[in-house]
Formats: sequence, structure tokens, C-alpha cells
Amino acid sequence: MNRQYFWQAGIGGQTPTDDVLGIKASRISPGATEIICRLGTSEDFASAAEDATRIGGLPICKERLRQVVEAEGLKVAQSRESGALKASWTAADAVVEGSGKTRVYAGIDGVMAPMVTQAEKDKRRREHITRRQQRTRQGVGNTKPLAPERPGQQERYREMKIGVFYDQSKTHRHVLATDGRCGVFADLFKVYASQLNLAKAIELLSLTDGAVWIVNTLGATLLHLTAMLLDIFHLSEHLVRQ
Repeated sequence: MNRQYFWQAGIGGQTPTDDVLGIKASRISPGATEIICRLGTSEDFASAAEDATRIGGLPICKERLRQVVEAEGLKVAQSRESGALKASWTAADAVVEGSGKTRVYAGIDGVMAPMVTQAEKDKRRREHITRRQQRTRQGVGNTKPLAPERPGQQERYREMKIGVFYDQSKTHRHVLATDGRCGVFADLFKVYASQLNLAKAIELLSLTDGAVWIVNTLGATLLHLTAMLLDIFHLSEHLVRQ
């Protein structure tokens, strides 16, 4: 896009259009950022970058897309956890149809997610260095210096802890996740429960499997819990018909 640029000695340059578009301090407009983040949170970064280019007309590599998505995610998390970004619903909105009372469910689970190990990091970096050397020999050159190394993970998989709050009809839902340990998750779970004002719910139920860390987390964070329900599907895995 071409836009007007004004310059004056002693003041410098200005592009008024950038102010209107909200990109004065960024090379990516809010609209492009939204497209990138929507794609980056619904598919892997490589596929998201390809779709952003083909569908959205936004040429971007998977690494740059990852940087944008993670940076925006960090901003949202900081705003959400500080209370600057209010929850879209609270316990007062979780009214059970036909009863007039409020009911909120809380769920917790853990899933194993693949990590990038140090060995994989080292392999990718060697391949990247080789490609840079090939471009140099071909006279193409490299426009940017090699990025500093980032440490990989020790374990191949790490448990991601997920929490969810929802009403009876599942019209209102709120989800959180972290790769932190149980204490980190419990602190985050408690903060979000407070922001949803769950203490004001007439009924506050949990529906989870019977993992010890989940039971302990619920007991430590939801002091107004009405009942703890055991997921029938997980229960059936431990039952043997005689």
C-alpha cells in the first residue's frame, strides 16, 4: 500500500495514515494481526502461514507468524490476569433455563504435548546454518544475521494442564491452559474463578476424572464447591464386569 509521508527539518517524518490504521509502532496492521492470530490458534504455524498467504494475501513465514501469535497471546494473558480485560461472563449469567438458579461447572484435565528438545534445536540450527552458507556461495546472501540460540526442552513431552468453566447450556465457556506445574495452574485457576465471581453461583459443580492432583487443586481453589462429580467415561476404564 502506498501512503503519504511528511517530513520537516527538526521534527522528522510522519505518516498520518499509520496513526489511523493503528500501525504506527508496528509493521503489521490490526486487521492482519487478527487474521494471523485466528489462523495460528486453529492450526499449526506452518499451515497457518500457508493459509495466510493463499487465502488472506498476507505473505508470512511460519517463524514470523509464530512470533506474532505468541506476542499477541502474551499481551492478552497479561491483560486478562491483571483484570484489565474483564471476563465476558460471570456466574450471574449462568442461569439454568426454567429454574431461575445459577449453575457453573468447573473442569480440569491434563494432556501431553510434544516439546522441541535440545537435540532437535541443534539439528534445526545446523540445517539453518547450512542453508545460509549455500545462499552465500550462490551470491544471494542473507538479509538478517543468524538469530541467537534458544534453549530446547529436556523432555520430549510435557503435560499441559487445562481448566474450563461453563454453564448448563454451555452458552458461556471460559478456558485456560498452562505448561506450568500444579502450583502454577492452581494459582491461575483461582484467579480466573475469582474474575468469574464463582462464589456467587448457587451451584458450583466440578466434573473431572479422579486424578489426585485435580482433586487437590479443586479443594484448594474452589472453596464454594457444591459437589465433585466423577467423569463416567474415566470411571468405566477402571471397572471390570464380573
